[in-house]
Amino acid sequence: MRWLAKLVVIATIVGIGAPPAHAWVIDVARFAVQRGDDPAWAAAGFDDRAWPRADLGDVTAPGGPTWLRATVVLEGSLPADRPIGILFAGVASHEVYWDGVRIGGGGVVGDSAERETPGPVVQRHWLPSQLATPGPHVIALRLSAFHRNLALSRPLWLILVGDYDRLDATPPIYLWLAMGSLSGLLLGAAFALVMFFYHRTDRAFLYLCALCVIATALLVAESWRPLVGYTYVWHGPRLLIIASLTWLLNVLVVAFTAVRLPRPGHRRFVGVVAVVISAAWLLPGWDVKSWGMFLGGLGFALGWTIRARRAGQLGSWPMLVVLAVSLALLVGVPESFADVAVFVLIDLLLLCLIAPYAIERSRERAHRDRALVTAARLETELVRKHLQPHFLMNTLTALAEWIDEDPRVAGEMIGALADELRLLHDILDRTLITMDEELRLCRAHLQIMSRRKGRDYQLISEGVDLHAMIPPAVFHTLVENAVTHGARPSATVVLRLSGERHGTRIRYVFEAPLGGEPQVRRAEGAGTRYIRARLHESFGTQWTFTAGAVEDVWRTELELPARSP
Repeated sequence: MRWLAKLVVIATIVGIGAPPAHAWVIDVARFAVQRGDDPAWAAAGFDDRAWPRADLGDVTAPGGPTWLRATVVLEGSLPADRPIGILFAGVASHEVYWDGVRIGGGGVVGDSAERETPGPVVQRHWLPSQLATPGPHVIALRLSAFHRNLALSRPLWLILVGDYDRLDATPPIYLWLAMGSLSGLLLGAAFALVMFFYHRTDRAFLYLCALCVIATALLVAESWRPLVGYTYVWHGPRLLIIASLTWLLNVLVVAFTAVRLPRPGHRRFVGVVAVVISAAWLLPGWDVKSWGMFLGGLGFALGWTIRARRAGQLGSWPMLVVLAVSLALLVGVPESFADVAVFVLIDLLLLCLIAPYAIERSRERAHRDRALVTAARLETELVRKHLQPHFLMNTLTALAEWIDEDPRVAGEMIGALADELRLLHDILDRTLITMDEELRLCRAHLQIMSRRKGRDYQLISEGVDLHAMIPPAVFHTLVENAVTHGARPSATVVLRLSGERHGTRIRYVFEAPLGGEPQVRRAEGAGTRYIRARLHESFGTQWTFTAGAVEDVWRTELELPARSP
Protein backbone atom coordinates (compact mmCIF):
# COMPACT_ATOMS: atom_id res chain seq x y z
CA MET A 1 0.00 0.00 0.00
CA ARG A 2 2.92 2.34 0.71
CA TRP A 3 4.30 2.08 -2.85
CA LEU A 4 0.85 2.88 -4.26
CA ALA A 5 0.51 5.94 -2.05
CA LYS A 6 3.92 7.16 -3.17
CA LEU A 7 2.98 6.61 -6.80
CA VAL A 8 -0.17 8.69 -6.35
CA VAL A 9 1.79 11.53 -4.72
CA ILE A 10 4.46 11.56 -7.43
CA ALA A 11 1.86 11.47 -10.19
CA THR A 12 0.03 14.37 -8.57
CA ILE A 13 3.20 16.46 -8.23
CA VAL A 14 4.46 16.00 -11.77
CA GLY A 15 0.98 16.52 -13.21
CA ILE A 16 -1.01 13.96 -15.13
CA GLY A 17 -1.01 14.69 -18.86
CA ALA A 18 2.17 16.83 -18.90
CA PRO A 19 4.69 16.25 -21.72
CA PRO A 20 7.12 13.48 -20.69
CA ALA A 21 10.20 15.61 -21.35
CA HIS A 22 8.99 18.28 -18.98
CA ALA A 23 7.57 16.04 -16.26
CA TRP A 24 10.60 13.93 -15.43
CA VAL A 25 11.20 13.19 -11.77
CA ILE A 26 13.56 11.01 -9.78
CA ASP A 27 12.35 9.59 -6.49
CA VAL A 28 15.35 9.30 -4.18
CA ALA A 29 14.14 6.58 -1.84
CA ARG A 30 17.21 4.92 -0.26
CA PHE A 31 19.95 6.64 1.74
CA ALA A 32 23.02 6.11 3.82
CA VAL A 33 22.11 7.37 7.30
CA GLN A 34 24.30 8.62 10.14
CA ARG A 35 23.54 10.38 13.43
CA GLY A 36 25.97 13.16 14.35
CA ASP A 37 27.29 16.27 12.66
CA ASP A 38 30.34 16.86 10.48
CA PRO A 39 30.47 19.36 7.57
CA ALA A 40 32.73 16.93 5.68
CA TRP A 41 29.79 14.55 5.31
CA ALA A 42 28.35 16.87 2.63
CA ALA A 43 31.30 16.38 0.26
CA ALA A 44 30.84 14.33 -2.89
CA GLY A 45 34.02 12.37 -2.26
CA PHE A 46 33.24 11.36 1.31
CA ASP A 47 33.29 7.60 1.83
CA ASP A 48 29.95 6.61 3.40
CA ARG A 49 30.20 2.87 2.78
CA ALA A 50 30.31 2.20 6.53
CA TRP A 51 27.05 4.03 7.10
CA PRO A 52 23.87 1.94 7.51
CA ARG A 53 21.37 2.03 4.63
CA ALA A 54 17.67 2.67 5.04
CA ASP A 55 14.61 3.62 3.03
CA LEU A 56 13.54 7.21 3.52
CA GLY A 57 10.27 6.14 5.14
CA ASP A 58 12.16 4.12 7.76
CA VAL A 59 14.24 7.06 8.98
CA THR A 60 12.33 8.04 12.14
CA ALA A 61 15.05 9.27 14.52
CA PRO A 62 13.97 12.52 16.23
CA GLY A 63 16.36 15.13 17.56
CA GLY A 64 19.50 15.38 15.52
CA PRO A 65 21.43 16.33 13.61
CA THR A 66 21.07 13.38 11.24
CA TRP A 67 22.73 13.10 7.83
CA LEU A 68 21.36 11.35 4.73
CA ARG A 69 23.41 10.65 1.60
CA ALA A 70 22.44 9.15 -1.76
CA THR A 71 23.65 9.04 -5.37
CA VAL A 72 21.51 10.57 -8.12
CA VAL A 73 22.25 10.00 -11.82
CA LEU A 74 21.19 12.72 -14.26
CA GLU A 75 20.73 11.59 -17.84
CA GLY A 76 22.23 13.48 -20.74
CA SER A 77 18.88 13.58 -22.55
CA LEU A 78 17.31 15.99 -20.09
CA PRO A 79 16.23 19.33 -21.61
CA ALA A 80 18.93 21.94 -21.08
CA ASP A 81 16.48 24.85 -21.00
CA ARG A 82 14.43 23.50 -18.11
CA PRO A 83 15.52 24.35 -14.53
CA ILE A 84 16.01 21.47 -12.12
CA GLY A 85 14.65 21.42 -8.61
CA ILE A 86 14.92 19.38 -5.43
CA LEU A 87 11.81 18.80 -3.32
CA PHE A 88 11.97 17.98 0.38
CA ALA A 89 8.82 16.79 2.17
CA GLY A 90 9.01 15.73 5.80
CA VAL A 91 8.65 16.66 9.44
CA ALA A 92 12.11 18.13 10.08
CA SER A 93 14.28 21.16 9.55
CA HIS A 94 16.71 20.51 6.72
CA GLU A 95 19.67 21.58 4.63
CA VAL A 96 20.25 20.23 1.10
CA TYR A 97 23.73 19.75 -0.40
CA TRP A 98 24.54 18.79 -4.01
CA ASP A 99 28.08 17.52 -4.54
CA GLY A 100 29.12 19.36 -1.38
CA VAL A 101 27.47 22.66 -2.37
CA ARG A 102 24.68 23.92 -0.14
CA ILE A 103 21.57 24.35 -2.29
CA GLY A 104 19.16 25.60 0.35
CA GLY A 105 17.32 24.74 3.53
CA GLY A 106 14.12 24.94 5.51
CA GLY A 107 14.26 26.39 9.01
CA VAL A 108 17.51 26.21 10.96
CA VAL A 109 19.06 22.82 11.70
CA GLY A 110 20.41 22.66 15.25
CA ASP A 111 21.81 20.30 17.83
CA SER A 112 19.16 21.25 20.40
CA ALA A 113 15.61 22.51 20.50
CA GLU A 114 16.86 25.97 21.42
CA ARG A 115 19.17 26.17 18.42
CA GLU A 116 16.74 24.69 15.93
CA THR A 117 14.11 26.68 14.06
CA PRO A 118 11.33 24.46 12.66
CA GLY A 119 11.17 24.47 8.87
CA PRO A 120 8.27 23.97 6.46
CA VAL A 121 7.05 20.43 5.83
CA VAL A 122 7.36 20.93 2.07
CA GLN A 123 10.17 22.97 0.50
CA ARG A 124 11.33 23.26 -3.13
CA HIS A 125 14.92 24.25 -3.97
CA TRP A 126 16.43 25.38 -7.27
CA LEU A 127 19.49 23.52 -8.51
CA PRO A 128 21.93 25.77 -10.44
CA SER A 129 22.41 24.59 -14.01
CA GLN A 130 26.21 24.43 -13.67
CA LEU A 131 25.76 21.74 -11.01
CA ALA A 132 23.25 19.71 -13.04
CA THR A 133 25.67 18.05 -15.42
CA PRO A 134 24.90 14.59 -16.76
CA GLY A 135 26.21 11.72 -14.68
CA PRO A 136 26.26 10.67 -11.01
CA HIS A 137 25.90 13.24 -8.22
CA VAL A 138 25.74 13.05 -4.44
CA ILE A 139 22.77 14.58 -2.64
CA ALA A 140 23.22 15.03 1.12
CA LEU A 141 20.70 16.24 3.66
CA ARG A 142 21.34 17.51 7.16
CA LEU A 143 18.26 17.15 9.37
CA SER A 144 17.07 17.91 12.90
CA ALA A 145 13.64 17.42 14.46
CA PHE A 146 13.58 18.51 18.09
CA HIS A 147 10.10 20.03 17.81
CA ARG A 148 8.16 16.95 16.80
CA ASN A 149 5.23 16.86 19.21
CA LEU A 150 3.71 13.61 17.98
CA ALA A 151 5.13 10.15 17.32
CA LEU A 152 5.10 9.45 13.58
CA SER A 153 5.75 6.12 11.89
CA ARG A 154 6.94 7.83 8.70
CA PRO A 155 8.10 11.41 9.36
CA LEU A 156 10.08 11.79 6.10
CA TRP A 157 7.96 11.47 2.97
CA LEU A 158 9.73 12.43 -0.24
CA ILE A 159 13.04 13.56 -1.69
CA LEU A 160 12.49 14.28 -5.37
CA VAL A 161 14.81 15.60 -8.07
CA GLY A 162 13.14 16.75 -11.25
CA ASP A 163 11.68 19.50 -13.38
CA TYR A 164 11.51 22.57 -11.13
CA ASP A 165 8.15 23.82 -12.41
CA ARG A 166 6.51 20.45 -11.81
CA LEU A 167 7.70 19.95 -8.25
CA ASP A 168 4.92 21.17 -5.98
CA ALA A 169 4.20 24.10 -8.30
CA THR A 170 0.42 24.08 -7.75
CA PRO A 171 -1.95 22.35 -5.34
CA PRO A 172 -2.84 18.86 -6.61
CA ILE A 173 -5.89 18.41 -8.80
CA TYR A 174 -7.71 16.30 -6.18
CA LEU A 175 -7.61 19.26 -3.82
CA TRP A 176 -9.53 21.43 -6.26
CA LEU A 177 -12.08 18.64 -6.66
CA ALA A 178 -12.52 18.55 -2.91
CA MET A 179 -12.74 22.34 -2.68
CA GLY A 180 -15.47 22.21 -5.32
CA SER A 181 -17.67 20.43 -2.79
CA LEU A 182 -17.14 23.18 -0.19
CA SER A 183 -19.99 25.34 -1.46
CA GLY A 184 -22.29 22.33 -1.35
CA LEU A 185 -21.26 21.60 2.24
CA LEU A 186 -21.85 25.18 3.38
CA LEU A 187 -25.19 25.46 1.60
CA GLY A 188 -26.15 22.06 2.95
CA ALA A 189 -25.34 23.13 6.52
CA ALA A 190 -27.39 26.32 6.15
CA PHE A 191 -30.31 24.46 4.56
CA ALA A 192 -30.30 21.72 7.19
CA LEU A 193 -30.15 24.26 10.04
CA VAL A 194 -33.09 26.25 8.67
CA MET A 195 -35.11 23.08 8.11
CA PHE A 196 -34.35 21.86 11.64
CA PHE A 197 -35.72 25.07 13.14
CA TYR A 198 -38.74 24.72 10.86
CA HIS A 199 -39.24 21.02 11.71
CA ARG A 200 -37.98 20.66 15.28
CA THR A 201 -39.08 17.04 15.51
CA ASP A 202 -36.99 15.89 12.51
CA ARG A 203 -33.51 15.43 13.98
CA ALA A 204 -32.14 14.18 10.66
CA PHE A 205 -31.70 17.82 9.67
CA LEU A 206 -29.74 18.56 12.85
CA TYR A 207 -27.40 15.64 12.22
CA LEU A 208 -27.02 16.64 8.58
CA CYS A 209 -26.12 20.20 9.60
CA ALA A 210 -23.49 18.88 12.03
CA LEU A 211 -22.26 16.49 9.33
CA CYS A 212 -21.76 19.33 6.84
CA VAL A 213 -20.03 21.53 9.43
CA ILE A 214 -17.63 18.75 10.48
CA ALA A 215 -16.96 17.85 6.83
CA THR A 216 -16.15 21.51 6.13
CA ALA A 217 -13.76 21.62 9.08
CA LEU A 218 -12.14 18.38 7.89
CA LEU A 219 -11.77 19.80 4.38
CA VAL A 220 -10.06 22.90 5.80
CA ALA A 221 -7.72 20.75 7.91
CA GLU A 222 -6.88 18.49 4.95
CA SER A 223 -6.26 21.51 2.68
CA TRP A 224 -4.17 23.41 5.22
CA ARG A 225 -0.81 21.96 4.14
CA PRO A 226 -1.14 21.98 0.33
CA LEU A 227 -2.88 25.36 0.16
CA VAL A 228 -1.19 27.38 2.90
CA GLY A 229 1.68 25.32 4.25
CA TYR A 230 3.12 25.38 7.75
CA THR A 231 6.24 24.61 9.73
CA TYR A 232 6.59 21.04 10.85
CA VAL A 233 5.77 21.88 14.46
CA TRP A 234 2.11 22.14 13.37
CA HIS A 235 2.02 18.78 11.64
CA GLY A 236 1.25 16.79 14.80
CA PRO A 237 -1.66 19.00 15.91
CA ARG A 238 -3.03 18.91 12.35
CA LEU A 239 -3.00 15.10 12.35
CA LEU A 240 -4.80 15.03 15.71
CA ILE A 241 -7.40 17.46 14.40
CA ILE A 242 -7.92 15.43 11.22
CA ALA A 243 -8.23 12.15 13.15
CA SER A 244 -10.67 13.66 15.66
CA LEU A 245 -12.80 15.20 12.92
CA THR A 246 -12.71 11.92 10.97
CA TRP A 247 -13.96 10.01 14.03
CA LEU A 248 -16.73 12.53 14.64
CA LEU A 249 -17.66 12.59 10.95
CA ASN A 250 -18.12 8.83 10.82
CA VAL A 251 -20.18 8.79 14.02
CA LEU A 252 -22.39 11.48 12.49
CA VAL A 253 -22.72 9.51 9.24
CA VAL A 254 -24.02 6.56 11.27
CA ALA A 255 -26.24 8.80 13.42
CA PHE A 256 -27.67 10.53 10.35
CA THR A 257 -28.36 7.18 8.69
CA ALA A 258 -30.04 5.80 11.83
CA VAL A 259 -32.20 8.89 12.32
CA ARG A 260 -33.03 9.17 8.63
CA LEU A 261 -34.07 5.50 8.54
CA PRO A 262 -35.29 5.01 12.13
CA ARG A 263 -35.92 1.69 13.83
CA PRO A 264 -36.22 0.73 17.50
CA GLY A 265 -32.86 0.87 19.28
CA HIS A 266 -31.18 3.32 16.89
CA ARG A 267 -29.73 5.42 19.73
CA ARG A 268 -28.11 2.38 21.31
CA PHE A 269 -26.79 1.38 17.89
CA VAL A 270 -25.11 4.76 17.36
CA GLY A 271 -23.52 4.59 20.83
CA VAL A 272 -22.11 1.13 20.19
CA VAL A 273 -20.75 2.20 16.79
CA ALA A 274 -19.05 5.24 18.34
CA VAL A 275 -17.22 2.94 20.77
CA VAL A 276 -16.26 0.47 18.04
CA ILE A 277 -14.93 3.20 15.74
CA SER A 278 -12.85 4.53 18.63
CA ALA A 279 -10.81 1.33 18.44
CA ALA A 280 -9.28 2.71 15.22
CA TRP A 281 -7.19 5.05 17.39
CA LEU A 282 -5.13 1.98 18.32
CA LEU A 283 -4.11 1.28 14.71
CA PRO A 284 -0.54 2.18 13.64
CA GLY A 285 -0.12 5.20 11.40
CA TRP A 286 -2.41 8.18 11.07
CA ASP A 287 -3.59 7.33 7.58
CA VAL A 288 -4.48 3.83 8.77
CA LYS A 289 -6.38 5.27 11.73
CA SER A 290 -8.49 7.43 9.42
CA TRP A 291 -9.03 4.53 7.04
CA GLY A 292 -10.19 2.31 9.90
CA MET A 293 -12.62 4.99 11.10
CA PHE A 294 -14.10 5.37 7.62
CA LEU A 295 -14.34 1.59 7.23
CA GLY A 296 -16.22 1.25 10.52
CA GLY A 297 -18.53 4.22 9.96
CA LEU A 298 -19.45 3.44 6.36
CA GLY A 299 -19.70 -0.29 7.05
CA PHE A 300 -22.13 0.09 9.95
CA ALA A 301 -24.14 2.75 8.08
CA LEU A 302 -24.38 0.46 5.06
CA GLY A 303 -25.52 -2.47 7.22
CA TRP A 304 -28.23 -0.33 8.81
CA THR A 305 -29.36 0.89 5.38
CA ILE A 306 -29.56 -2.66 4.01
CA ARG A 307 -31.96 -3.61 6.81
CA ALA A 308 -33.97 -0.46 6.13
CA ARG A 309 -34.15 -1.38 2.44
CA ARG A 310 -35.45 -4.83 3.31
CA ALA A 311 -38.13 -3.18 5.44
CA GLY A 312 -39.08 -0.96 2.50
CA GLN A 313 -38.32 2.35 4.24
CA LEU A 314 -38.62 5.48 2.11
CA GLY A 315 -35.28 6.95 1.04
CA SER A 316 -33.26 3.81 1.74
CA TRP A 317 -32.45 3.07 -1.93
CA PRO A 318 -30.40 6.22 -2.71
CA MET A 319 -28.59 6.04 0.62
CA LEU A 320 -27.79 2.38 -0.01
CA VAL A 321 -26.23 3.24 -3.38
CA VAL A 322 -24.21 6.19 -2.01
CA LEU A 323 -22.86 4.25 0.97
CA ALA A 324 -22.06 1.16 -1.12
CA VAL A 325 -20.13 3.19 -3.71
CA SER A 326 -18.31 5.09 -0.96
CA LEU A 327 -17.29 1.87 0.77
CA ALA A 328 -16.07 0.47 -2.56
CA LEU A 329 -13.96 3.60 -3.15
CA LEU A 330 -12.57 3.38 0.38
CA VAL A 331 -11.40 -0.18 -0.21
CA GLY A 332 -10.34 0.35 -3.83
CA VAL A 333 -8.50 3.68 -3.58
CA PRO A 334 -7.89 4.26 0.13
CA GLU A 335 -5.12 6.82 -0.46
CA SER A 336 -7.40 9.39 -2.12
CA PHE A 337 -10.67 8.66 -0.33
CA ALA A 338 -10.11 11.03 2.59
CA ASP A 339 -8.82 13.74 0.23
CA VAL A 340 -11.79 14.04 -2.10
CA ALA A 341 -14.34 11.19 -2.12
CA VAL A 342 -15.57 11.74 1.42
CA PHE A 343 -16.62 15.33 0.69
CA VAL A 344 -18.53 14.30 -2.41
CA LEU A 345 -20.12 11.60 -0.22
CA ILE A 346 -21.49 14.24 2.16
CA ASP A 347 -22.94 16.22 -0.75
CA LEU A 348 -24.66 13.06 -2.01
CA LEU A 349 -26.02 12.30 1.46
CA LEU A 350 -27.45 15.82 1.42
CA LEU A 351 -29.25 15.00 -1.82
CA CYS A 352 -30.45 11.73 -0.27
CA LEU A 353 -32.26 13.76 2.38
CA ILE A 354 -33.52 16.58 0.18
CA ALA A 355 -35.10 14.35 -2.50
CA PRO A 356 -37.12 12.12 -0.11
CA TYR A 357 -37.87 15.22 1.97
CA ALA A 358 -39.51 16.90 -1.02
CA ILE A 359 -41.52 13.73 -1.66
CA GLU A 360 -42.48 13.46 2.02
CA ARG A 361 -43.51 17.12 2.18
CA SER A 362 -45.72 16.61 -0.87
CA ARG A 363 -47.31 13.58 0.74
CA GLU A 364 -47.71 15.42 4.03
CA ARG A 365 -49.48 18.30 2.30
CA ALA A 366 -51.86 15.85 0.67
CA HIS A 367 -52.34 14.06 3.99
CA ARG A 368 -52.90 17.38 5.76
CA ASP A 369 -55.53 18.36 3.21
CA ARG A 370 -57.26 15.02 3.71
CA ALA A 371 -56.96 15.44 7.48
CA LEU A 372 -58.60 18.87 7.31
CA VAL A 373 -61.48 17.42 5.34
CA THR A 374 -61.71 14.51 7.79
CA ALA A 375 -61.58 16.85 10.78
CA ALA A 376 -64.37 18.98 9.34
CA ARG A 377 -66.42 15.85 8.70
CA LEU A 378 -65.79 14.59 12.24
CA GLU A 379 -66.80 17.93 13.72
CA THR A 380 -69.98 17.85 11.67
CA GLU A 381 -70.57 14.25 12.73
CA LEU A 382 -70.02 15.18 16.36
CA VAL A 383 -72.57 17.97 16.16
CA ARG A 384 -75.02 15.80 14.25
CA LYS A 385 -74.65 12.96 16.77
CA HIS A 386 -75.50 15.13 19.70
CA LEU A 387 -77.94 17.58 18.14
CA GLN A 388 -79.96 15.09 16.14
CA PRO A 389 -83.70 15.90 16.11
CA HIS A 390 -84.94 12.97 18.18
CA PHE A 391 -82.44 13.75 20.96
CA LEU A 392 -83.50 17.40 21.13
CA MET A 393 -87.19 16.65 20.69
CA ASN A 394 -87.22 14.00 23.40
CA THR A 395 -85.23 16.20 25.75
CA LEU A 396 -87.39 19.27 25.11
CA THR A 397 -90.57 17.19 25.53
CA ALA A 398 -89.32 15.94 28.88
CA LEU A 399 -88.43 19.51 29.87
CA ALA A 400 -91.94 20.70 29.03
CA GLU A 401 -93.41 18.04 31.31
CA TRP A 402 -90.99 18.76 34.16
CA ILE A 403 -91.59 22.49 34.01
CA ASP A 404 -95.23 21.82 34.89
CA GLU A 405 -94.63 18.93 37.28
CA ASP A 406 -91.28 19.71 38.95
CA PRO A 407 -89.66 23.06 38.09
CA ARG A 408 -86.58 22.19 40.20
CA VAL A 409 -85.86 19.04 38.17
CA ALA A 410 -86.51 21.00 34.96
CA GLY A 411 -83.95 23.60 36.04
CA GLU A 412 -81.36 20.91 36.75
CA MET A 413 -81.99 19.29 33.38
CA ILE A 414 -81.71 22.63 31.58
CA GLY A 415 -78.39 23.22 33.37
CA ALA A 416 -77.10 19.77 32.43
CA LEU A 417 -78.14 20.26 28.78
CA ALA A 418 -76.47 23.68 28.74
CA ASP A 419 -73.29 22.18 30.22
CA GLU A 420 -73.19 19.43 27.60
CA LEU A 421 -73.80 21.82 24.71
CA ARG A 422 -71.22 24.27 26.08
CA LEU A 423 -68.62 21.51 26.39
CA LEU A 424 -69.42 20.31 22.87
CA HIS A 425 -68.93 23.83 21.55
CA ASP A 426 -65.56 24.13 23.32
CA ILE A 427 -64.15 20.88 21.93
CA LEU A 428 -65.54 20.99 18.37
CA ASP A 429 -62.38 22.35 16.67
CA ARG A 430 -59.80 20.58 18.88
CA THR A 431 -57.95 17.39 18.03
CA LEU A 432 -57.25 16.44 21.66
CA ILE A 433 -58.87 17.34 24.96
CA THR A 434 -58.05 16.45 28.56
CA MET A 435 -59.64 13.48 30.29
CA ASP A 436 -61.11 15.94 32.79
CA GLU A 437 -63.09 17.62 29.98
CA GLU A 438 -64.07 14.24 28.53
CA LEU A 439 -65.39 12.97 31.88
CA ARG A 440 -67.35 16.18 32.50
CA LEU A 441 -68.95 15.79 29.07
CA CYS A 442 -69.86 12.17 29.83
CA ARG A 443 -71.36 12.97 33.23
CA ALA A 444 -73.36 15.91 31.84
CA HIS A 445 -74.90 13.55 29.28
CA LEU A 446 -75.60 10.90 31.93
CA GLN A 447 -77.32 13.49 34.09
CA ILE A 448 -79.70 14.34 31.24
CA MET A 449 -80.36 10.70 30.40
CA SER A 450 -80.92 9.84 34.07
CA ARG A 451 -83.74 12.39 34.23
CA ARG A 452 -85.19 11.35 30.89
CA LYS A 453 -85.20 7.58 31.55
CA GLY A 454 -85.84 7.66 35.26
CA ARG A 455 -82.67 5.73 36.11
CA ASP A 456 -79.54 6.57 38.01
CA TYR A 457 -76.69 6.42 35.49
CA GLN A 458 -73.29 6.57 37.17
CA LEU A 459 -69.78 6.74 35.69
CA ILE A 460 -67.05 5.56 38.07
CA SER A 461 -63.45 6.30 37.02
CA GLU A 462 -60.39 4.67 38.60
CA GLY A 463 -56.73 5.50 37.96
CA VAL A 464 -57.58 7.99 35.22
CA ASP A 465 -55.06 10.82 34.76
CA LEU A 466 -57.25 13.90 34.37
CA HIS A 467 -54.45 15.70 32.48
CA ALA A 468 -53.98 12.95 29.88
CA MET A 469 -55.10 13.83 26.35
CA ILE A 470 -57.78 12.02 24.35
CA PRO A 471 -59.63 12.77 21.09
CA PRO A 472 -62.94 14.51 21.88
CA ALA A 473 -66.08 12.48 22.62
CA VAL A 474 -64.38 9.06 22.43
CA PHE A 475 -65.63 7.87 25.82
CA HIS A 476 -68.72 10.04 25.44
CA THR A 477 -69.60 7.91 22.41
CA LEU A 478 -69.10 4.73 24.45
CA VAL A 479 -71.32 6.17 27.19
CA GLU A 480 -74.02 7.00 24.62
CA ASN A 481 -73.88 3.47 23.21
CA ALA A 482 -74.13 2.01 26.72
CA VAL A 483 -77.19 4.12 27.51
CA THR A 484 -78.88 3.49 24.16
CA HIS A 485 -78.10 -0.21 23.61
CA GLY A 486 -77.09 -1.60 26.98
CA ALA A 487 -78.31 -2.11 30.52
CA ARG A 488 -81.35 -4.24 31.23
CA PRO A 489 -84.05 -2.41 33.17
CA SER A 490 -82.56 -1.41 36.51
CA ALA A 491 -82.83 1.48 38.90
CA THR A 492 -79.08 2.05 38.94
CA VAL A 493 -76.72 1.55 36.00
CA VAL A 494 -73.00 1.73 36.77
CA LEU A 495 -70.47 2.36 34.01
CA ARG A 496 -66.77 1.90 34.84
CA LEU A 497 -63.69 3.48 33.29
CA SER A 498 -60.18 2.58 34.47
CA GLY A 499 -56.84 3.90 33.29
CA GLU A 500 -53.33 2.51 33.70
CA ARG A 501 -50.09 4.02 32.44
CA HIS A 502 -47.18 1.89 31.20
CA GLY A 503 -44.18 4.06 30.31
CA THR A 504 -45.18 6.18 27.33
CA ARG A 505 -48.55 4.48 26.77
CA ILE A 506 -51.93 4.49 28.53
CA ARG A 507 -54.44 1.64 28.61
CA TYR A 508 -58.12 2.37 29.24
CA VAL A 509 -60.83 -0.20 30.00
CA PHE A 510 -64.51 0.82 29.75
CA GLU A 511 -67.19 -1.58 31.01
CA ALA A 512 -70.96 -1.28 30.65
CA PRO A 513 -73.69 -3.76 31.66
CA LEU A 514 -74.91 -5.88 28.75
CA GLY A 515 -78.35 -5.42 27.34
CA GLY A 516 -79.96 -7.36 24.51
CA GLU A 517 -78.24 -10.03 22.47
CA PRO A 518 -74.41 -9.87 22.39
CA GLN A 519 -74.23 -10.69 18.68
CA VAL A 520 -76.15 -7.51 17.92
CA ARG A 521 -73.59 -5.52 19.87
CA ARG A 522 -70.70 -6.94 17.82
CA ALA A 523 -71.67 -5.04 14.67
CA GLU A 524 -69.56 -1.92 14.07
CA GLY A 525 -71.81 1.11 14.03
CA ALA A 526 -71.38 4.81 13.40
CA GLY A 527 -70.11 5.38 16.93
CA THR A 528 -67.28 2.85 16.59
CA ARG A 529 -66.33 4.25 13.18
CA TYR A 530 -66.23 7.72 14.71
CA ILE A 531 -63.93 6.53 17.51
CA ARG A 532 -61.54 4.81 15.08
CA ALA A 533 -61.44 7.88 12.82
CA ARG A 534 -60.63 10.15 15.75
CA LEU A 535 -57.87 7.84 17.03
CA HIS A 536 -56.32 7.57 13.57
CA GLU A 537 -56.43 11.34 13.14
CA SER A 538 -54.55 11.95 16.41
CA PHE A 539 -52.25 8.93 16.75
CA GLY A 540 -51.84 7.47 13.27
CA THR A 541 -51.38 3.72 13.74
CA GLN A 542 -50.05 3.87 17.30
CA TRP A 543 -53.27 2.76 19.00
CA THR A 544 -55.36 -0.35 19.57
CA PHE A 545 -59.13 -0.63 20.02
CA THR A 546 -60.95 -3.83 20.96
CA ALA A 547 -64.49 -4.44 22.18
CA GLY A 548 -66.51 -7.50 23.11
CA ALA A 549 -68.70 -9.22 25.65
CA VAL A 550 -67.02 -10.54 28.81
CA GLU A 551 -69.51 -12.39 31.02
CA ASP A 552 -72.26 -9.87 31.81
CA VAL A 553 -70.51 -6.68 30.67
CA TRP A 554 -69.46 -5.18 27.35
CA ARG A 555 -65.77 -4.38 27.64
CA THR A 556 -63.93 -1.88 25.46
CA GLU A 557 -60.13 -1.71 25.71
CA LEU A 558 -58.19 1.19 24.30
CA GLU A 559 -54.40 1.66 24.29
CA LEU A 560 -52.72 4.79 22.94
CA PRO A 561 -49.63 7.01 23.41
CA ALA A 562 -49.55 9.10 26.56
CA ARG A 563 -49.90 12.78 25.71
CA SER A 564 -49.81 15.76 28.04
CA PRO A 565 -51.31 19.23 27.50
